[in-house]
Amino acid sequence: MVATGYNEKYLPLIADAAAAGHQIALHSASHEYSDIYQSADAYWQDITLLKERISPYVNTASLHYLRFPGGSTNTVSRRYGGRGVMAELKQQCAEKGYAYVDWNVCAEDAVGGKPSAGTIYRNVVRETGEQTQCIVLMHDSATTRTTAEALPDIIQWYRDQGFTFCRVEQVFPAP
Repeated sequence: MVATGYNEKYLPLIADAAAAGHQIALHSASHEYSDIYQSADAYWQDITLLKERISPYVNTASLHYLRFPGGSTNTVSRRYGGRGVMAELKQQCAEKGYAYVDWNVCAEDAVGGKPSAGTIYRNVVRETGEQTQCIVLMHDSATTRTTAEALPDIIQWYRDQGFTFCRVEQVFPAP
């Protein structure tokens, strides 16, 4: 969940998603690497702001999962907070009652250009390979409209391969 100024009008959809049984996870209020990865404190301040922004729509005390912008193994954080900032954040997650989740399949829908729905579909199929449990990274933004177009075919492909869909908490217990 990213809650920045440009998507505030969509925040009420969080309540709909939660009511439909979808799991809500925290991501970032700003998604500005240069700000959030200056220090562990800066990251947690960003998460606090995110929780404040979404609290009218979801019980933030029930949110125990997050995904670091760039993932838990990102190297861009070193540029802003040094080599140890991600290790510190990962350690602090459990202390603060969170589990962090990474993806193991990337749709490559936000790596530049505007990939077609077919390209996104092929990326997901290729990256899934022989994996039996997948967390797929996809983006929903003004610049990634074709992701939504690809999604029905991706879901059907996973079903055809025998995959089932579940909430993250069903696979990775909360701390």
